[in-house]
Amino acid sequence: MNKQFRGLEKTTDVLSFPMYDLNKRRDLLCTPIPMPVLLGDIIISAPQASRQAIERGIEVEEEILRLVIHGLLHLLGYDHEKDHKEAARMKRLENKLVASLQFE
Repeated sequence: MNKQFRGLEKTTDVLSFPMYDLNKRRDLLCTPIPMPVLLGDIIISAPQASRQAIERGIEVEEEILRLVIHGLLHLLGYDHEKDHKEAARMKRLENKLVASLQFE
């Protein structure tokens, strides 16, 4: 899927496919939206998540949780590939959200 949709011939852990370009539709973030709202799709590679969990010394479920949060942040318009500042901002938020869920 990474090759098909991003043109990259390498394994990835998560892909996000937003329904909206929030950089062009900031109004979606500023107006009340009826719930539930469909932001887009998140695809997670379970084999890659498993490998990463082993590398990090954590449970697979925690790694998948992190990837869901990472994908969700992409659907909300965050992009760590823009620049280092945005990448650091996104990583801080991702870590904060994972920690707030206190995975057990």
